[in-house]
Amino acid sequence: MPDVALSLLLQSALLPFALSVAGLALARKWPGAATSAIALAVAFLAAYFVMYRWSPAPYQTLDWLPYLTIAALCAAEFARRRACAVRTLVRVVLIMTALVLLLKPVLWQAQHAAPLALAGGAWLALTWAADQNSARLAGGWVLLVVAAGLAGVLALESSLLLGQLGGALASALFGWVAWNIPSQRVALGTSAAWVIAMLLGTLTLIAYVYAALPLARIAWLAAACAVLPLAAWLEKARAGINPFALAVASALIAAMPVGVALWQAWQAAQEAGGY
Repeated sequence: MPDVALSLLLQSALLPFALSVAGLALARKWPGAATSAIALAVAFLAAYFVMYRWSPAPYQTLDWLPYLTIAALCAAEFARRRACAVRTLVRVVLIMTALVLLLKPVLWQAQHAAPLALAGGAWLALTWAADQNSARLAGGWVLLVVAAGLAGVLALESSLLLGQLGGALASALFGWVAWNIPSQRVALGTSAAWVIAMLLGTLTLIAYVYAALPLARIAWLAAACAVLPLAAWLEKARAGINPFALAVASALIAAMPVGVALWQAWQAAQEAGGY
């Protein structure tokens, strides 16, 4: 059992963290708008390929993750310097494509119509909010809290593999946060924000549709994401506010609904006889 725990720790935490920090360190020689996105994507996908037996011709829903990650990065780079209307259109096309690919088995079932429409809207809102905060230290901190909370909820109540993948995303993000303490050295950037939003949305959607993740947990995690526009508003309203202090405060606020989701998931796991 200790060997299994150590293997899980290496795969879902230490590996993506180390690769994220290493990627950001190497990127100092080749700075660019997609620096953080490439480092985070490589760190996450390396952990994904270690944990999951991937099929290049998608057979399982999770087989789409590498393609969606790369698509989000490329779409963000394409839309980065475009007009607001073009960026919005690209987001809509990206999210709609992801929904169709991930939900083919249940796409036309009437009982899923309303939840999936809501999921698409929430996913678009998350992508927009993450994008708006991509230049701020607080944005990465809040996304880290949400990713860590999602990983815990998934592992406790939905799927251990999905929880591991959520943990890999959180660990890669933690590498970015650690690299930017005590001050920001590399911005998260639009491309990284889109990649993170794509992965958060994909894991949540798969868990809800195929692994019985309760909507209540998703609602609490969505409430944590609402801190993103709040952080942006505070930075504008309070000129001269310390970015590091704002990041810590935003993360602590986001941790409150995330904590509720984790507590509920823990309680449900206890009642079901697990953990």
